[in-house]
Amino acid sequence: MLATVAPPEHRVMLHHISWETYERLLEESGEACGTRFTYDGGELEIMTVSKGYETPNRKLALIAEVTSEETGRAFEPAGSTTFKRKDLAKGFEPDSCFYFRHARAVRSKEQIDLAADPLRDSLSR
Repeated sequence: MLATVAPPEHRVMLHHISWETYERLLEESGEACGTRFTYDGGELEIMTVSKGYETPNRKLALIAEVTSEETGRAFEPAGSTTFKRKDLAKGFEPDSCFYFRHARAVRSKEQIDLAADPLRDSLSR
């Protein structure tokens, strides 16, 4: 296993990681605030975020919510939900994501199935 670190962003890239290892890391990290995982066919990026990273993200989320209220559009925030598809060997956690067009379709769902549910509209840094 090879690792590369880019200090300013607090990112670690791991290569040749199995899907099972990715899922185990997600499970073990639980709802750990400030850690994001992105998986793409064996390449795993682990990133920790700081207040300086989160502040603009929160402001964008607020703008999205206020805009939806002011324009009367349906809106369903999904936060930094983990989205993954084993069949594509891909997984990611956006900084913030929102449903506008399909807000009503996903509003009552606890889990989003990317193979069956409509795609979200996202703001990601």
